[in-house]
Amino acid sequence: YVGGLNFEKGILPFAKKLLNETQCILDIYGGVKKGWYSKTLLELVEKNKGRIKYWGNIEHEALMKKMQEYDFVVVPSLWVDNYPTIILESMINSVCVIASNRGGAVDLLSNKRGLLFEWQQDNSLTLCLSELESMSIEKYNDIVTNAYKYVCKNNDYKAYYENFFNIITTQNNN
Repeated sequence: YVGGLNFEKGILPFAKKLLNETQCILDIYGGVKKGWYSKTLLELVEKNKGRIKYWGNIEHEALMKKMQEYDFVVVPSLWVDNYPTIILESMINSVCVIASNRGGAVDLLSNKRGLLFEWQQDNSLTLCLSELESMSIEKYNDIVTNAYKYVCKNNDYKAYYENFFNIITTQNNN
């Protein structure tokens, strides 16, 4: 997990569910804000050393290098993020993303570019975690390849520039 330790990001309920459902290890990177949420999450980390580790806030460049060591990045948002940068960064680093079905994550991870779960359905996260535990290397590679190609194609500055220039040219000619 990468992001702020706050209610909207959904990391606390995700961590609790993870501890109950699977033997996965969760590493958390991000800034802490004072309050009950961060305190509760850090208490959970302390009680579950080895299963959940909090690494604090690290510089972006170091985070991108570190991300390449992981198989999955989780984006368990409760709130809507329009176009989550962490998903794009995971995709470009060929890391599979698991996210809640909120906002831009739905579009970014559609067409087999990641795994989605629904907070509203009790067993949805359980099914998602089960799928990732039993995922074949072929399926994993298909997901990260699809995601990588998508982010390269849809976030290319040259393509944006050309499209923008074409729109301006068309508008000026009318």
